[in-house]
Amino acid sequence: MREILFRGKRVDTGEWVYGSFVPDLLEVFNGFEELDGFIKPFEKTPDKRRMVEVERSTVGQYTGLTDRNGVKIFEGDILHFINTYRNVNHEWHCTVEFVDGAFVCRYIESEGHLGEYNYFTSWNVPLVQWDVIGNIHDNPELLQEISR
Repeated sequence: MREILFRGKRVDTGEWVYGSFVPDLLEVFNGFEELDGFIKPFEKTPDKRRMVEVERSTVGQYTGLTDRNGVKIFEGDILHFINTYRNVNHEWHCTVEFVDGAFVCRYIESEGHLGEYNYFTSWNVPLVQWDVIGNIHDNPELLQEISR
């Protein structure tokens, strides 16, 4: 069974917090667009909070996958990966997104634009060496640097 885990950046400090995602219930019940939400950390925070308000745009779910160094891969991460096909290494970069009910790797193309994507599937994940090199929230400049 896959571990259900979310992360988001705290509104008050900008630090990452990990745990269960709880949308702002007042906004849900009133039918408004959700602006922010909360993460209920699995471990106590230094300030002993049970719920931490996070910026909604930074909330991302854990894919259930780790890179070759054991780092958990989340939505919003930027990956460098090597796919070896017929003894030739092909290097790519992508961002991790959730599209149509599945996690995908969207390729970073010229000028930082995002292009086509591939699903993380049981047949392609074992064949690829993944490295998390940053994320779109802390390292947006990577999108431009990679595409040069």
